[in-house]
Amino acid sequence: FLHSLAFAATTCTIMSGGVAERMKLSSYLACAVFLISIVYPIIIGWGWDSAGFLCANGFVDFAGSCLVHLTGGVAALLGAIVLGPRKHRFMPDGKVTKFKENSVLLAVLGALILIFCWISFNASSTLASDGDSMRLSVHAVVNTMLAMTAATGATVLYDAFFNNGVNDIPDTVNGLLGGLVCITCPCAFVTNWAAVVIGLLSCFVTKLSGSAMVKFFKIDDPLDAWTVHGANGIAGTFLLGIFGEPSLMAQHYAAPLHKAGHWGIIYADSSAGLLGIQCLGIVVVVGFTAAAMFAWILLVSCIMSVAGGKSDGTEKTEYADGTGLMPTIRKAMRMPSDVELVGADYTHHGGSAFELTSQQIKMHNEMRSAQDRLDRKKKKADERRSSRGASFMVKGDSSVNPEEEKKEASKRKSSQQQIKGKHVTGEGPPMGATPPETPESRSRENSSDSFRSTVNSNTSIASSASTPTSNPDEDIFEVE
Repeated sequence: FLHSLAFAATTCTIMSGGVAERMKLSSYLACAVFLISIVYPIIIGWGWDSAGFLCANGFVDFAGSCLVHLTGGVAALLGAIVLGPRKHRFMPDGKVTKFKENSVLLAVLGALILIFCWISFNASSTLASDGDSMRLSVHAVVNTMLAMTAATGATVLYDAFFNNGVNDIPDTVNGLLGGLVCITCPCAFVTNWAAVVIGLLSCFVTKLSGSAMVKFFKIDDPLDAWTVHGANGIAGTFLLGIFGEPSLMAQHYAAPLHKAGHWGIIYADSSAGLLGIQCLGIVVVVGFTAAAMFAWILLVSCIMSVAGGKSDGTEKTEYADGTGLMPTIRKAMRMPSDVELVGADYTHHGGSAFELTSQQIKMHNEMRSAQDRLDRKKKKADERRSSRGASFMVKGDSSVNPEEEKKEASKRKSSQQQIKGKHVTGEGPPMGATPPETPESRSRENSSDSFRSTVNSNTSIASSASTPTSNPDEDIFEVE
């Protein structure tokens, strides 16, 4: 019972990632109860019970890539679509804004805890401890670790070649988790080399799916729940139909019900029946979860609209203007704009989890100013190297001109004297400035966010000495 309860809870928490920072607590609880008590039991009955129509026809999902992760991923994707994106996520000019993580350290810690739990889940999914089951369990654990390692390494290399060498830690964590999700279905029924291949493929599934969600479909999934759990759940379920090894597939508890040749298509005498039923299982899980959850969301939004009464107009909700199906759902289930801006922790728990003190804000401002200076210095150095390289190609010898170097040094010294103690444009306010701790000027985010400068463009850096004003609606993101 505890094993099944933990799987059900996992499905529910996956859904929370897609609706984070936007859905009302009461709405989430209503959706979570329905997902755990109605949708999830029906799906696992079809896929894990030998009498279920999927399992009886040869569907295989060892530890839940499809039945657990895809179910939660679909619910998360549906929630992200019906609620709409977070404020400022997609700008009118088409730019996509990236919100900074509150704590990369906690994200990595969470991933390490998940690795430990994943090994336990995949190992215990044999639901027995006899000799054959234990050997299959050990094989599943080894494959889980191989796929996770391959996915993580591939993600790092992907960033090195396609992201200008910048290794984004949260993206690496997503790649690691994507590899774990992808191997969860086939971990007991594929060889070690196939597990490595599956881990490598999951890296590209995670990267391409995440990019498509933001750039093409404009869907705001705060924790990449669909990318990590949904897309990789589909990939892992499908890849078992390709890499399922015959002797390992024979150890499945429903193997007596399988027809001849019920293994991966890369092996001889495969009937391709496994690949076919895996694809059918994906379609069934996606279709049933989406239909059931959408019907429940409509019912809950109608009930909440009637129970909540008529709004006095003071609680505005983002993306809920106008009439129609989606605005109606958002008015009923999405947080008011002010609550969304300050955070549900402030309204529900009486305080912010990441409140900054005046000293922290001052240090943050100084850090931003230092970053601006370093960025400008790096840009100038790059420009000088480019100009010197071009001059060398023309002259055929060294392009260093002592007179030009002296002029450049004089300009830099003059610029530094002007900037010192004055306003530095860019992400941060004046170096050392400490804005008053008021509701209008207090930073409610972590040290990676900032007060944006609003200095008149006609005022030079040297003459600007006043403290810039900050807009709390614009100090929590950066443009990708």
